[in-house]
Amino acid sequence: MRSGGRRREKRQGTKSRGSGAAAVQRALWGFGCGIGLEKFAPKRLSWRVCLAAWLKNSVVGPPVNLDIDPSGSIALVADSINVIKDGENLKQVPDDKVHIIDLKGNPPKVIGTVAVGKQPSGLSINPAGTLALVANREDKSISVLSIKGTEVKLIDTIAMGDSVAHAIFTPDGKRALAVKFPAHKVSLLEVAGDKVTYEKLDLPTGLWPFNVGVAPSGKIALTADSGNAAGSDGSVDTVSVVDLEAQPPRIVDRVVVGDGPEGLAISPKGDVAVAVILAGSNNKPAFSTTAMDRFRCCASTARK
Repeated sequence: MRSGGRRREKRQGTKSRGSGAAAVQRALWGFGCGIGLEKFAPKRLSWRVCLAAWLKNSVVGPPVNLDIDPSGSIALVADSINVIKDGENLKQVPDDKVHIIDLKGNPPKVIGTVAVGKQPSGLSINPAGTLALVANREDKSISVLSIKGTEVKLIDTIAMGDSVAHAIFTPDGKRALAVKFPAHKVSLLEVAGDKVTYEKLDLPTGLWPFNVGVAPSGKIALTADSGNAAGSDGSVDTVSVVDLEAQPPRIVDRVVVGDGPEGLAISPKGDVAVAVILAGSNNKPAFSTTAMDRFRCCASTARK
């Protein structure tokens, strides 16, 4: 569970206009009460916020509750938690919405929502930009969404048997992986067209896997095993390595990292992975310190 801060950034390169202009990229980020879209020129290190949409959202859940389609046309943002009045107090209850953002608009704008399962969390859009998977933690399911331009529809719901925190497609779009947070497992799903099937192949990860990433080669996947129910307890935790070429796929290694790996990313070349470490940043004494911004890099065994 995140205590605050930005969620994972998703960057989509676009062609620059004008002779000699630096390539312009986009970064989409989420926070407690909305989302933002920034444009930046990497060589110039200049940033400009071009969208700030005050839609309801939450910092509760994995930092992978948003994704941009490969064409850069739309973004999806899962809304995990709602806050309601309970007598004199406030309490958190699961929500069931995924927001749709039109990135081609000028300015970009929120154009609708899709109702999915309870507490939608980590999500992923396939390489073709035609399907999305949304992990519903409270519902113990994965929602399958079809994407046609800016039209996004719920077409299927897959029962997973355990709470799932994140789901992601492989680079060829033919499989997907989902992490079962409280069951300490990563599950494999088969994808054929718009049909997604769970054949109940589960692999044992480290404790409390929160995120999963797939190397660009599609040969391995990594899971961020956050330990201590995604809290920080001072003990080291692991990143599990999944061999996707094995028949059947299996866990082949665990890389020891710091205390509470939460965010996870693999480089475009597939030779380096980064795990963002909680290291006490979700504990109250650390809220006003630089521990919120600490991270540790771990070199993966991402074989090409």
